[in-house]
Amino acid sequence: MAGPGTELSTLLHRMGINAKDGQCRCKAHIREMDKKGCHWCSNNIGTIIDWLKTEATRRKLVFNRIIARNLVRLAIWRSRKKAAQEHP
Repeated sequence: MAGPGTELSTLLHRMGINAKDGQCRCKAHIREMDKKGCHWCSNNIGTIIDWLKTEATRRKLVFNRIIARNLVRLAIWRSRKKAAQEHP
């Protein structure tokens, strides 16, 4: 099952932002979000946004907290929707 971290990674990939092996903590954060699940992610959106801001700053990318929050919420929603489809 694709968790919220995987879903967020997919959304960012579509925007041209990719997790880079060994250069960032992105993949570790993806795994952490997937492991802890949608409920944890919903309760810790601020933490996830801070992760995104840190990486955006490191990569010298423009960052917007509102857009980041909406992307995280969308990733959580997609993960929940897929989970519901797998276990009706």
